[in-house]
Amino acid sequence: MRHKVDVPAYDIQRRMDRHTSMAERHANSLRPNVSRLWGADEKFQRMLGAGRWTFTIQDVAARFIPACDASSKKTSCNARDLFRRAQERAGRAPTLFKTDGLETF
Repeated sequence: MRHKVDVPAYDIQRRMDRHTSMAERHANSLRPNVSRLWGADEKFQRMLGAGRWTFTIQDVAARFIPACDASSKKTSCNARDLFRRAQERAGRAPTLFKTDGLETF
């Protein structure tokens, strides 16, 4: 037997907002278990006809990406800000940092 229940739209939205904020607080409280070896790399991606450079910092052992950035130019990545964001998200800095030799990093 089916029951017809009318739930107001504002009630659904209120519940979604409440549970979304709870999930965000929980996710932001988590800290990944990262190793001391990180790597940085850049990758060119073509999306919808336009090309973008993606700059990524990744924990080599855990395959965790604490920070990434996109730019239209290969030389316009702000490596200091990217590295700072990675440290904040991971909770610590790496001991070793590998790159492919790009001058930006």
